[in-house]
Amino acid sequence: MFRHHAFVGVLAFLCAIPGAGTPTSSVEAAAIAVTPATQQITQAINDNQLSLMADNVRPEVATAIDQGRVDDSTALDHMLLLLHRPKAQEQALEEFMAEQTTPGSANYQNWLTAEQFGQYGVAQSDLDTMVTWLESHGFIVNQVHANGVMIDFSGTAGQVRQSFKTEMHRLSVNGMAHVANMSVPQIPLALAPAVVGIVSMNDFRPHTNFKPRPEYTFGSPATYALVPADLATIYNLNPLFKAAPTAIDGAGQTIALIEDEDIYLLSDLTTFRSTFGLPAQNFSQAHPGCADPGDLDDGTDFEVELDIEWAGAAAPGATTRSWPRRGTW
Repeated sequence: MFRHHAFVGVLAFLCAIPGAGTPTSSVEAAAIAVTPATQQITQAINDNQLSLMADNVRPEVATAIDQGRVDDSTALDHMLLLLHRPKAQEQALEEFMAEQTTPGSANYQNWLTAEQFGQYGVAQSDLDTMVTWLESHGFIVNQVHANGVMIDFSGTAGQVRQSFKTEMHRLSVNGMAHVANMSVPQIPLALAPAVVGIVSMNDFRPHTNFKPRPEYTFGSPATYALVPADLATIYNLNPLFKAAPTAIDGAGQTIALIEDEDIYLLSDLTTFRSTFGLPAQNFSQAHPGCADPGDLDDGTDFEVELDIEWAGAAAPGATTRSWPRRGTW
């Protein structure tokens, strides 16, 4: 995984507040005022003149049991090429985000659409060059993200080996089967100024922190688990929920949740909400643009439920939509 310099985190429950996802005229003006990105790819591409990307090898590779190279025909779906925004765009974005969190600023709590955020991305000419290069090497470009710094592409292990000069191997890590690249990918030197690296050129996923508890109060001395009412108290949401006639509980808004797999049991959502006095939840999941990953049966499906349950707890009147998508595979 790569962390871009100006990383923007979005709290799910903020999306449920009316107007939170709709830019005001001042935000639109700020976004439009961004100076067009400087072209970073200025030389002719020579596939024999290469540059190493940022470190893109999982640490587990060093100690894993190597079970050999995967077949060249092995499909690698939805790899993400992370691009490097020009210095001016980076600085402008940092300044704008500071204004978003500064009370009294004209841009305080004003949020951009994905398209407006894309004005802080790389130049369109650089995006076009990267897409052309990927396609010339046989990759399928699934999507150029509106944020202007991410290209979603798919291919095979053989295409990765030939284009990025790294082999994909099957590994055994603590008894678990994995696939990952064995060396740092390389890219033509001419493209290097616009590229950070490739996200998810492996099938490793974050481990779950979920530990099931049978009771809400447990241990000695007593430990009290967090419940939705605690969340409302901690973040002072109760006045919003109770205000009349302008109560704000997320009604009419949709919270989008991007997950690695399908929800384990839909009935768990019903149990969660009825147990803690929340209204019935309008929930669905879809698989746009990629195959249904199903339930991966690796102990992480409870994390999916937690995401959906607590997004709904923060905005009990909102609609929740889950988009499960598998990583590279």
